[in-house]
Amino acid sequence: MSSQTTLPLDSLQCRMNNLILESDVLSDNSMPMLLLKNTNTGNIGGHGDFSGGAVLQLKSEPSDNIQTDLDNIGRINFTGIDSAGSDTQYGMINVVALETNPGDELGRLNLWVGTPTGLQSAINFNGNSDSTTACEFYSDIELRANAVTVPNFETNKTTAGSTSAPLGGSLTPAQGGGANEFLNQVTSSDDTHKVKLPLAINYGQIKFILNTGSNSVVIRNNADDADKLTLASGKIAMCISTSSGDNWTVSLIS
Repeated sequence: MSSQTTLPLDSLQCRMNNLILESDVLSDNSMPMLLLKNTNTGNIGGHGDFSGGAVLQLKSEPSDNIQTDLDNIGRINFTGIDSAGSDTQYGMINVVALETNPGDELGRLNLWVGTPTGLQSAINFNGNSDSTTACEFYSDIELRANAVTVPNFETNKTTAGSTSAPLGGSLTPAQGGGANEFLNQVTSSDDTHKVKLPLAINYGQIKFILNTGSNSVVIRNNADDADKLTLASGKIAMCISTSSGDNWTVSLIS
């Protein structure tokens, strides 16, 4: 084949186990090693309509015509070599069939990244039986942006006092209600000043407390008769309500 070969694929079928496309030309967007092009002029549907456009399909089709739960459906490997010339896998996208019963099919898409001990799962995207999806992170999350906006989340700033200053509300799940201040920024003029938690409306409320000052802040219960945690400068505490009222667990997370 020449350096630029076009194959009409409307009816082309090939069976092969080891197709290699090799080039020593520096690839860029204007000269990819493999280009899939769809020249159809038909209308392309909206969200959830995948008609139109070029399609790359990876298909698992067992010879016994039975797909089994947790079967690997397809993967894309990203490989190269290390500085010593040894083959190295740097990343992988993998799709698994979580559930294969007709009408109940569920999938999982995994993103894997290379580490010194091999590939490690970084993010899973899972389908749920209620037709929703869930995302699981297996690594620390860094937000590198000038600003991050989360709808319906509020923050406030509280200065601790010799008498415990009340904190605002918290993010409240569907079974609860009320204030939704997700993050409290606190400061203190000395290491003994205090803030106190609000009364929880229900279990499962979440609050983060960030000490933005130079002194420690003592986090107290709402009754103001017990210390929950002493939060040093620059540290973050996570508070989760275990039931309604003055019932919080407080943990240092950073």
